[in-house]
Amino acid sequence: MEFSVKMQPAMMMGIVWIVVGAVLLGIAVALFVLTRLFAKARPVKKERPPEPKKPTDYFYIRREAIHSIDKISLDLKKNKIDVRESYQRLSMTMRTFVSDMTGREVTNLTLSEIKEMGFGSLSQVITGYYEPEFALKTTADFESSAEVARRMIQTWS
Repeated sequence: MEFSVKMQPAMMMGIVWIVVGAVLLGIAVALFVLTRLFAKARPVKKERPPEPKKPTDYFYIRREAIHSIDKISLDLKKNKIDVRESYQRLSMTMRTFVSDMTGREVTNLTLSEIKEMGFGSLSQVITGYYEPEFALKTTADFESSAEVARRMIQTWS
């Protein structure tokens, strides 16, 4: 038995394949060049300089602090809060006031750190809050402490 097998000729590197390869290579090079050109041609965004800070409205800061102290006093009179919580709120109000007025964060500082920063009047006022703020029961008079805080706010320069 004889078999005859006719095999197709091997794929030769005809001129068609060379042209197709050259065209694909040309397209790839053109795309590469175009992406490089457009990448360089994009306008560079210039960063704006930071906007200058607006002058602090000290009148508004003082008014808000005094309003906050008045609200704490009213809540204490209406028995919405106890004396301890009123001193805690008063301490936070005073610390926030000083932070807003000076631009230096003092709300998370301890009393000794505040004394080191040189806020003498603030440390004296806050020292008066520590006993009633951390005691379970106190005999401190909140209204007198609130009045001292109001005077400090009004005279702070």
